[in-house]
Amino acid sequence: MPFTTAEGLLAKHTGRGEFDAPDGVVAAIRVKDYGPYVAPALGTLPVVFMSTVDITNGNSGSATLNGRGEFVGLAFDGTLEGVISDWAPDADRNRSIHVDSRLSRLAQHFSIAPSKSGVLASTTSVSANFRLPF
Repeated sequence: MPFTTAEGLLAKHTGRGEFDAPDGVVAAIRVKDYGPYVAPALGTLPVVFMSTVDITNGNSGSATLNGRGEFVGLAFDGTLEGVISDWAPDADRNRSIHVDSRLSRLAQHFSIAPSKSGVLASTTSVSANFRLPF
């Protein structure tokens, strides 16, 4: 499944609106200081990933678990192609978008307060163990 890395987050960072990442996260990405949250197979920090999980309106913020029942992120959106899935499910086209739990842990690592609204703010209190297969 596709995913966005920390470098992709930095590429979109404008300092305004939805594209305003916390200064500590931006600084960590610039020096590639991901601590224990780096995905060894990727050599970087996954930020957002897609899955075939079928979510519906109201699922934003729901925990995402891997096949071993481990917390790996939070669902926060679906794709346009998946909107119809409430009425006509299509596993080949339906996709959900999740924030990777490691982004939250990186924010905690740098003691970044959840001063911003949105997904990062809602994930900074996560303390569960997590692992993705990459």
